[in-house]
Amino acid sequence: MILAYSHNQFLQLADVSYYDSNIPIIDGVIDQVIYDSRLITSPQNTMFICLNGDFRDGHDYINDAYEKGIRLFLVSKIIDIEKYKDAVFFKTEDTLKTLHDLAKNHREKNNSKIIAVCGSLGKTMVKEWLYSILSTENNVVRSPKSYNSQLGVPLSLLQIKKATDFAIIEVGISKSGEMQKIFNLLSPDYTICTSFYPEDDLLRKGLNDEFLKLFYNVKKGVLYSECSHGFPDEKIDIVTRNEKEFASFLKNTNKEPILKRNAMIAAQAALTIGLEKEKIAEALTTLPNLAMRLETYDGINSSLIINDTYNLDLNALSHSLSYQKFIAGKRKRVVLFVAESIDVDLQTAIEKEIKSASPDAYQFIFEGENIDVDVTNSVVLLKGSRTEFTNQIAQTLKQHTHTTSLEINFSALKHNLSFFRNSINNKTKLLCMVKAQSYGSGLEKTAVFLQDQGVDYLGVACSDEGVELRKSGITLPILVLNVEPESFRSCILHKLEPAIYSFSQLDLFIRELIYMKRGSHPIHIKFDTGMHRLGFDSNDVSKVIQMVQAQPEVYVKSVFSHLADASGVDKSFTNQQVQAFANIKKEFLSSQTGSILFHLLNTDGIMNFSEAQHDMVRLGIGMYGITSSKKNQNKLEPVFTWQTKISQIKKIKKGDVVGYSKEFVADKQMTIAIIPVGYADGFRRVLKNGAGGVFINSKFCKTLGNICMDMTMVDVSDLNVKEGDSVEIIGKNQSIYSMASSMNTIPYEILTGISKRVHRIYIDE
Repeated sequence: MILAYSHNQFLQLADVSYYDSNIPIIDGVIDQVIYDSRLITSPQNTMFICLNGDFRDGHDYINDAYEKGIRLFLVSKIIDIEKYKDAVFFKTEDTLKTLHDLAKNHREKNNSKIIAVCGSLGKTMVKEWLYSILSTENNVVRSPKSYNSQLGVPLSLLQIKKATDFAIIEVGISKSGEMQKIFNLLSPDYTICTSFYPEDDLLRKGLNDEFLKLFYNVKKGVLYSECSHGFPDEKIDIVTRNEKEFASFLKNTNKEPILKRNAMIAAQAALTIGLEKEKIAEALTTLPNLAMRLETYDGINSSLIINDTYNLDLNALSHSLSYQKFIAGKRKRVVLFVAESIDVDLQTAIEKEIKSASPDAYQFIFEGENIDVDVTNSVVLLKGSRTEFTNQIAQTLKQHTHTTSLEINFSALKHNLSFFRNSINNKTKLLCMVKAQSYGSGLEKTAVFLQDQGVDYLGVACSDEGVELRKSGITLPILVLNVEPESFRSCILHKLEPAIYSFSQLDLFIRELIYMKRGSHPIHIKFDTGMHRLGFDSNDVSKVIQMVQAQPEVYVKSVFSHLADASGVDKSFTNQQVQAFANIKKEFLSSQTGSILFHLLNTDGIMNFSEAQHDMVRLGIGMYGITSSKKNQNKLEPVFTWQTKISQIKKIKKGDVVGYSKEFVADKQMTIAIIPVGYADGFRRVLKNGAGGVFINSKFCKTLGNICMDMTMVDVSDLNVKEGDSVEIIGKNQSIYSMASSMNTIPYEILTGISKRVHRIYIDE
C-alpha cells in the first residue's frame, strides 16, 4: 500500500493528535501502516499501530518496532517518548477505531466500487475467482488471503489506489454486533453471500442475521439459492443449481459440487456487476486452481518450505514475504520465484518487492532451469503461478516425498483456541499440551504457532520433548509431566519445569540441584485425587509443604491434579475430585507457601466443570477440534486432514483374490484402487475387508482384503476414477470419530499412531 498521507491529513481524523501537543506539525508522510512488529520489512514512512488485543498489546512492541526502523507510532496509552526522541507519536482513544477511520477516509477519497463477499463457506474462493474474472477488463484489488476481520477489512481497503475500478473485500465475523462496524466502514456497492450457517448451529445462528446488514443500500446483491430466505428479493440475483449456463467451465473442472457452486456464484456476480456474458464464459474456462493457503513443510537440507504458488499478484507477494520473515526468526531467508516465463516489467516490479524484504538470497527460476542458491538451514519462500514446472520445483525441495500426508490447519486451530479462551475467565491462564508430537501434528511447528498465539504455558510428557522445544526457540515455560532421574540434569539445564509426584523423586531432584549448585528451580506438585496414576496422596499435603519450604533449591510454581472422568454423564466421581483438590488448595494457601498456580481441568473439564478452573487450565486434544462432548463438536473446527492418492487401478474378475492370505475373493467383476497407506502409516489392520474404508470423489470406498504394511486395496467399481486422484482417509467426509469407531479405539490413539513417514503439511488459510 502507498497511502501518501501527510501528517496534517492524518491529524484531521477524529480523535487524533500529536502525543506531545507542543511540537509543530511536521511535514512528513505516512505511506503504509503495520500492526505486527515481526512483519516489518520497509520501515520508512511506515506507521506502527499499537492495537490492544485480547492476548497481546501492541504497546509492548514499540521498542521492537523502533529498533527495526519505525519512526511513526499510533498509541492509546501513556508512553515514555523520551526514549524515542527521533520518532513521532500520534495518540488516540482507540487505535482500532482510528484505523477504521483512516480506511474509511481512504475509501471515500477514491471512486472504486466496493464488492463485499460474506458467508459461512466458500467466500475466499469466490472472491479470488471473481477477481480473476473482473481483472480481464478492470483494475481490481482484493483482500489478501483471508483478511476478513475487524482488522483485515480496513487493511484491505487501504490497498485501494486512484486507478482501482473495483475492490473485492472479504468479510468474516465471529459474533453478533461486528457487522454494523464493518458495514459503516465499507458501504458496499455490491454484496455477495455464498452460504449460511446451518439453522441447528446454535453457536453461529445469529450470524446469519448479521449477513443481512451488508445488503442495506447496495445496488445489487448475489445469493446462492439455499441462503436467500429473509433477504430483500428485489435487490437480489439468485444463483440456482442449474449448471447449463456455465457448462463450458463445469465440464472441464473438478467434479466436486462445492467448486461448481463457487464458480457459478462468481460468474453471477460478474453478470450482476455488468460484465458481458461472453467475457465471463471465456474467463470461466481459465479460472486458477487455487491453493488459497500457505503450505509449510520440511524441505531438503534442514530447510523449511513455504509454498505459496497460486498467483503472481504483487500484494500477495508482499504478504508472503512478511509471513516468511515472521516464520524465519533468525534463520536465513531464501526466495525462489518460479515461472515458465514472465514479462520484463513484471519481473522488475517483483524483484523490487523481493529486495525490499531484504532476504539473504533470491532467484528467478524459469522453465528448464535449476535451483542455484543454497537453501541449507533456510526458510524458503516458493512463489509463482501454479504450473507443472512449479510443482516439479516444489517436489524437488520436499524432504519427504511419500504421497500420504497429514494436513494441519492452523486457521482451524486458532479458531478452537479462541473457543476455549472464551470458555474461561480472562485471568485464567492457558496451558497447551504438546506431548506425543503435539498429538501427531508435529512438536516444533505446533509449539511455535501456539507461542505466537500468546498461550501461557506448554506441557510435554518427557524432558526430551522439552529440550527439542528449547532448541527450536521456544521461550514459554514448559511443564514436563513425567521427569525421570536420568533426565534431571537436562531438565535443569534447559529451564524445564518438572512435575513432582513422589517424595523419592523430589529428594533426587533436590540432590541434583545441589550437585549442580542451582537454586529456586520451579516445580509443579501433582496430587492423586482419585485417578490412581502419578501423584502424591491427598493425605501428604502438609508433609509436601514442609519439605519444599525447607529446601531453597526449589519453589512451587503450581499444584495440580488430573480428572479421570470429566466427560462422564455421572458427575459424582468428578465432583469428589473437584472437592478433594479444593481441600488441597486450601491447605497450601493457608501455609503461605508463596504465589502458586492451581490447575485441575483438562479439555472436557473446561467444558463441563468450568467452575473449577482455578488459575490455569490444561488444553489438549480439544485444540484440534476433538471432544467427547457431542453438543460442542459443531462449535469446534477439525484441524486434521489425512489423505493420499491412488497409485494404481485394476480390473479383477469373479474368483480373483485380493491381498495377503486370500482374505477377499471377488464374487463379480470389480474395479479396485491401490492406495499407498498401510498399517505402518497408522491405517490399522482392523480396518480390513470392509470394516473400514476411505472416500474418493466424496464416495465411500470399502477396503478389500487384508491391510498391507504400506498399501491398501479399496473398491471403486461404481466410480469414474484415475490414478493420482485424491483419497480422503480422515476429512470432511470421514470424521476422526467415525474412523475411531471403525478401529474400535479413540481419536487420541489414531492421531498419535500416524507414523512419522506420513508427510506433515501446515496450512494457514
